[in-house]
Amino acid sequence: MDESIAVAAPARAVWQAIADPELRSRWWPGMELDPVVGGRFTERWTDEHGREVVTTGVVIEAVEDRLLALIWADEGWQTTTMVEVRLGESGGVTRVGVRHTGWDGLPDPEILAAKHRAGWREHLNDLRRAVEDAV
Repeated sequence: MDESIAVAAPARAVWQAIADPELRSRWWPGMELDPVVGGRFTERWTDEHGREVVTTGVVIEAVEDRLLALIWADEGWQTTTMVEVRLGESGGVTRVGVRHTGWDGLPDPEILAAKHRAGWREHLNDLRRAVEDAV
């Protein structure tokens, strides 16, 4: 599953919005992240049935202003998925790409991937608004 969005800001500003807890809370409240290799990821969210879910993960690769890769799993999953967030800047515009893979080891992989695609679209749009409003 791949999603991307163009943000009218330098990659540094986008990275800061991802890495800095105060800036991140403006576009992804409920998410905690230590954006270094071995750092933890935690997201608390509510599913379509009103049930609170916790997603946890670990950063496996981090290149400031360019790449953040994590493995993560929602509560109850028997395996992890992989998320890669890539930043590429050209002419003051940053393309933010998200690749989320590893669905095959989970029940109903197509449904889960579709739900996560919708979530990523929302997060990317929120990120774009937060960064562009700040620059």
